[in-house]
Amino acid sequence: MESVSADASPIEFAGIRCSAEQLLEIDSGRVMVLVSRPDILRIAACHGLQALHPIIQFVAGVIVTAIGLIPVPYIIGWIHHGGTLILGSKLLLVLAPIGLWLIAESFARGYFLRIETTKGSKRLAFHGKPRAHDVEMFLQSVENRFGYKIEREIATRRNA
Repeated sequence: MESVSADASPIEFAGIRCSAEQLLEIDSGRVMVLVSRPDILRIAACHGLQALHPIIQFVAGVIVTAIGLIPVPYIIGWIHHGGTLILGSKLLLVLAPIGLWLIAESFARGYFLRIETTKGSKRLAFHGKPRAHDVEMFLQSVENRFGYKIEREIATRRNA
């Protein structure tokens, strides 16, 4: 890793915040992934599936959705025949949209930074649908300002 420039204030783009000390993925103001600079062995900019374990996430989504749908026959029966509807069955319904979200996100494609660290691999996903040119400009800024070396495994203006 190279030297840090005089203007070492953090920069952020599409949910990725970079500073001289660390790289973070931020979502709704919360830190989702944090990687300290001393732990970083390699950084690669990639495009593809953003989920670290998409098959596991998909299977979990199917299970959560199925659990969320368990009360549907009981609710339909309650609508047709009346009676008492147990609160637990209504609460289980909340799981169905969460499971569907997990399924949808398991195969979401986009840009991300794959970071090999001393503690394993991390993935910082760019949020939204940034353009390749904008991602490249951000990567160049990070390299110039903080001295990180970021390999390109995506087609950007620099390596296209």
